[in-house]
Amino acid sequence: YSLKLNYKTMAKRLTSILLFLTLISCLCFSQKDLKPGYIITNDLDTVYGLINLKSNYQNSRSCEFKNEKDSISETFSPLQIKGYRIENNKFYISREININNKQQHVFLEYLLDGIVDLFYLRELTGEYFFIDKEGVLYQLSNEDKKVIANNSKYEVKSNQYMGVLITLFQDSPETTKEIRNTGFGYKELITITKDYHNNVCKDQECIDYTKSTKMRIWLEPNVGTSFSWMGFKTSKDYAYNLKPYGGINIRFIPYRSHYIWNFATGLNFSSSDFSGDFENSLFDCTFRIRTKYTMVRIPLTVEYTS
Repeated sequence: YSLKLNYKTMAKRLTSILLFLTLISCLCFSQKDLKPGYIITNDLDTVYGLINLKSNYQNSRSCEFKNEKDSISETFSPLQIKGYRIENNKFYISREININNKQQHVFLEYLLDGIVDLFYLRELTGEYFFIDKEGVLYQLSNEDKKVIANNSKYEVKSNQYMGVLITLFQDSPETTKEIRNTGFGYKELITITKDYHNNVCKDQECIDYTKSTKMRIWLEPNVGTSFSWMGFKTSKDYAYNLKPYGGINIRFIPYRSHYIWNFATGLNFSSSDFSGDFENSLFDCTFRIRTKYTMVRIPLTVEYTS
């Protein structure tokens, strides 16, 4: 009877703790990542203030801006401003694009400013890059396509971006030779576009807006509560345990911060202490058991942000 009463008490405590941790989680996720920056108005004025750095998909849809930390924030769409820049992080320009036969205005991330300009867009359905040459915007993609060979269906990459790059960079034979070996990736496309600029424009350097977005390392202390129980197959009795745990995680955010992936590992410590009387139906007797142990965990976490 005493063990059942203990279980009810533990259950109530666990429910209260879970509600408290849920509230803390909601508060933590609602915090804004405000960074110094500026917006460029449609009249080409520059207004400095603070910008909320969100996921890359959200950054392409709107810009949340406030003049000062305690002022009311204002959200701008790609039609309301020319662009915005988060200092030492990201630069976005408002452009009209066509994806899947749908015209839309978005904020494209400005990667490279040179004889041609390179932009990036994260969609829920995939990644897209764009090159602006002489005022015309060309889309780069690498979507899957289905082919039939030997009565079997296969999915292969379209490599559409290679054909576009070969056409746009044809006045630089040195660059076009490298396109077939260029992957559809952030760093690879920046490198090939930069090489093209350097080959055809000798008197002016291009501007790489991604240089400041390097890998960052964060230390994250964590605490919580562990609820566990112990029992035997030959007994209906259980012992319950409610203990705090703590530790620290090391999070590695790639140079494309707030893009897609980040990784975390660390050390977590917890302990358990069980004691109680267990009626054993196999031997028709009661055992009094106590066990105590400490656990060390090394978590490995991979997070995806759209």
